[in-house]
Amino acid sequence: MNKLPEAADALRQAIRLESDFAGAHTTLAAVLRQLGDTAGAAAESQAGAEISKKKNRFAGRHFATNSGRRLRNAGDLEGAISQFQAAIRAMPSYALAHYELGVALSQKGQKDEAAGSIGKLLNWTLNSLLLNSLHQRRRIPRFSAASSRPSYPNRRVCARIRDR
Repeated sequence: MNKLPEAADALRQAIRLESDFAGAHTTLAAVLRQLGDTAGAAAESQAGAEISKKKNRFAGRHFATNSGRRLRNAGDLEGAISQFQAAIRAMPSYALAHYELGVALSQKGQKDEAAGSIGKLLNWTLNSLLLNSLHQRRRIPRFSAASSRPSYPNRRVCARIRDR
């Protein structure tokens, strides 16, 4: 008796429960290929590859930033700057890499470039930084990335911070 359709259903259920598990997408793609669903297999393979790519990008930014710190602490400012720039290329909105790059550039004596790197941090709005911080502390709910704005007014967020 062919158990592949049951396996495909079980994998789809697993993906519904844990959508960012690349292995489930890859395994489902293999099962769908065996069932003859090449279009579904291609879609699942693509989804698994995108998840893996995203996770590698996050890991890469942390690795590059930590390497840059070690190099900066060892006195290799050129190497540190290169690592911080690699972290920024991996994820341009990674604030810590911009900050660390600014510090390294400042230590090297490149004050204008350091100010430009730190200035990128200041371009991000205060509200988005506060919302992220409050969400991490579980003071407010996360809002959907699909929506253009949070589901609560910004004045309430500012009031919570002011009252702390």
